[in-house]
Amino acid sequence: MITIHLQYSGTVRLLIGKKEEDFSFVQNPTLEELINTIRQQYGQEVVEEVLHQMILLQSSGITKQLKWSQDQRMEVEGGSLIKIISLVTGG
Repeated sequence: MITIHLQYSGTVRLLIGKKEEDFSFVQNPTLEELINTIRQQYGQEVVEEVLHQMILLQSSGITKQLKWSQDQRMEVEGGSLIKIISLVTGG
């Protein structure tokens, strides 16, 4: 089994009541498959919030900011860490 570790902050953490969790897959999932798993677990409202946040991928010693519009079909390697970070705006 392939495990992807997710860490949540801000609004997403408040909505689901968890700081982090692991999801298991038979093979390396795409970002889209990972988001669909979150949708099945928590619903569309949480997914919409996730897609408005900064999504960082940490894998093989590299950190990359993911953009849903460009990276949804990107394969996420087993053992990767995905951080979903709320953007803070000020005024």
